[in-house]
Amino acid sequence: MKKWAGKTSSSECAIIGLSVKISSCSSYHDFWKKLLNEESLIEEMSEERWELHNESATIPWGERKQIKGMFLDDIDAFDRKLFKLSKGACIFADPRQRLLLESCWSVIEDAGLKVSDLKKQKVGVFIASDGFTFGSYFRGMSEKDLSNQEFVIPGNSTSFLANRISYLLDFKGPSMVIDSTCSSVYVALHHARLSLERGECDYALVGGVTIFLEPWKSGETTATSFESSNSEIKSFSKEADGYRSSEGCGAILLQKNSPEVRQAHDCYAILTGSAYNSGGKTASFAKPSQEQLKILFREVLHSAQLSSSEINYIETHGISSQVGDAIEANALIEVFGDNPCYISTIKPNIGHAHAASGMYSLLKAILAMKYHKIPAIKGLQGKGLNEGISSNKQGITFLTEPIEWSSTE
Repeated sequence: MKKWAGKTSSSECAIIGLSVKISSCSSYHDFWKKLLNEESLIEEMSEERWELHNESATIPWGERKQIKGMFLDDIDAFDRKLFKLSKGACIFADPRQRLLLESCWSVIEDAGLKVSDLKKQKVGVFIASDGFTFGSYFRGMSEKDLSNQEFVIPGNSTSFLANRISYLLDFKGPSMVIDSTCSSVYVALHHARLSLERGECDYALVGGVTIFLEPWKSGETTATSFESSNSEIKSFSKEADGYRSSEGCGAILLQKNSPEVRQAHDCYAILTGSAYNSGGKTASFAKPSQEQLKILFREVLHSAQLSSSEINYIETHGISSQVGDAIEANALIEVFGDNPCYISTIKPNIGHAHAASGMYSLLKAILAMKYHKIPAIKGLQGKGLNEGISSNKQGITFLTEPIEWSSTE
């Protein structure tokens, strides 16, 4: 991903719209300042949100002070009349659908367009979500509610996260949900780029959403067994002991890159290439393959028609796992270490938003290009690097303080 540098490839896409929901921030600039100041958006669940859950939950939530993460505001608020949804359809629609509808509407407006401008157009919808959190709204319904199949099925089937957007906004392009856990947004972005390149759509909406509706029960402090016991995430540190689960929702709007598109829109960035693969069978199901990561990095470079020497900033996964962080870091060192390259990650600031996490990494990289700075890895200063990371880091720098940077370097 880059700012436009004067040449255009047929596979490039322009990010012309951006809409990302951020808890406790009034603007992207406010969010950016928090990143630069190494602030955390991970906090106790608010009393309002806690009471909202306990009012409707079959199993009451545990103690509020135990529940920590980045939680989205106003997940129960929705302007159904804007989308011409009946009261019944709205009540039975999973909040993830509602949040995505809002984000997709907002991202179109952010691009300087009206939703009506895209009606009946070849607009592709590529949504990232995960089965881990999906279905919790459905599971909280009574037997009487579940008998209302007219609304329950379209409101709670995973596929309708994308299809309902296409239906309600009358879009004619591809419409699909991608579930590849943490990488879901990136895989959705990859398919969107290829769809634009092949002419299957003229615009592509890429969205991601994760929210938690099922309770942490009394005594539980985390949503998964991979999480840290407190609110601190120590990515790439020798003290790394897991992440905190967080919520997230956002969308970007893409068009195939061209002089006409750049003239019509204030583009946020240009997506030059993409790729994805699988680690295959490793020592354990959750352990990534260092060899496959290296192959993936090289495939992305090939797709973008770039060399490793042209990359000087990488926004990483940084899951805060002793094993996972070391594997990711060592793969980066082997592929990009011959030249100066800065490494950062947003996980210590906001937690792990699972299927939506890539949306926040994209936002951070876009803001870094806008403000010509790269924020530090929150909390890494003074802790020392993960001891599994190669001592010969070559040109790789894991940032312990913000650094001035130009995306055209």
